[in-house]
Amino acid sequence: DAVMSMRGVSFDWIENGNSEVGVIAQEVEEVLPELVNTNDEGIKSVKYGNIVAVLIEAIKEQQEQIDELKAQLNS
Repeated sequence: DAVMSMRGVSFDWIENGNSEVGVIAQEVEEVLPELVNTNDEGIKSVKYGNIVAVLIEAIKEQQEQIDELKAQLNS
């Protein structure tokens, strides 16, 4: 459910105008607050490395569902 509530976005950095892709920290914080840091100035950042664990578990759940559907088709 947490992964489904996240949304990938493209954005441009204010500081240098460079384009990036990622997620919005405030949106991630609503569902997985442990993946967001807030600095002393209130600026939020995402711990992208930690999102990997969440994605791995989501893929495993999805694979279980796929395997169950395959079993139903083959029976």
